[in-house]
Amino acid sequence: MFKLHAAWFMQFIYPASICVLSKGWSAASCAIYLPSIFITVAEFFCFLVFPTDTNGGKHICFIMRVIATTFMCVWWLRLRLFQVGNILELVHFWRSLLLGFFGFLFWILLPTLLHYTGLQRHRLPQLTNGRAPFVWNPSLMTYNVALKMVLLGFKIFHSVFLVPFIEEIQVRNLGFRFMTLWLCGRSSELSNWLLDVSLYEFCWPSIIIISLGFGCCHTRYEFEWLAGFLYGLMVQVVAIKDKNVINAILVHCITNLCLNVYILMSGNFYLW
Repeated sequence: MFKLHAAWFMQFIYPASICVLSKGWSAASCAIYLPSIFITVAEFFCFLVFPTDTNGGKHICFIMRVIATTFMCVWWLRLRLFQVGNILELVHFWRSLLLGFFGFLFWILLPTLLHYTGLQRHRLPQLTNGRAPFVWNPSLMTYNVALKMVLLGFKIFHSVFLVPFIEEIQVRNLGFRFMTLWLCGRSSELSNWLLDVSLYEFCWPSIIIISLGFGCCHTRYEFEWLAGFLYGLMVQVVAIKDKNVINAILVHCITNLCLNVYILMSGNFYLW
């Protein structure tokens, strides 16, 4: 449940706090968080209505989240939160491909590295707090084949496309620049800091806090938070150097695509 509570924090309390502290609820810029609040409320009621101790209830709530998150992505695209003109001119494909694949290898191999250095007792990841993995294993689903394929399609679409977009906009973009304003004493050159790319600076307190928060949202097994923290550092540096999150999103998409292929080929569904 920690991961669920962390997600609700990211979707509601965190953006609401930024909105109130920076501009106030009357500001038009706060409209960017309306879909985030909508997702949180909808998911909360979904967990009240459907029995989440059954896989069916979990899958229904997940489909609802995917639909709501897609709405959020469309909303943010309409508001042009990238603050850029021609996106294709800013894409560094080969660099993003290499960093994305490196991030995938690091995420997969870190438990083994920690084991051989003596920091982790087990070579393979151990689920935290006796927590059972979320059941996305097709062989354990009781649905027909067509419904299994639909659910897996939703899961892959959410993981490869929606999650990188939402997390990079919410964390590496809005969250980081907000922290830079408050922790490093920077001032925005524009009336609306949401559009000020000059706030992409090497403010290390902001980088550390944002990356730690990102890592703490990844707690499926012991020391996954460390993988999330170090991965967050890498992607945040990409965003700072580029002064946008275009390539950060691309790196994240490539990492998650590789993870999804690995999960389906290896059967390590705990990573979902």
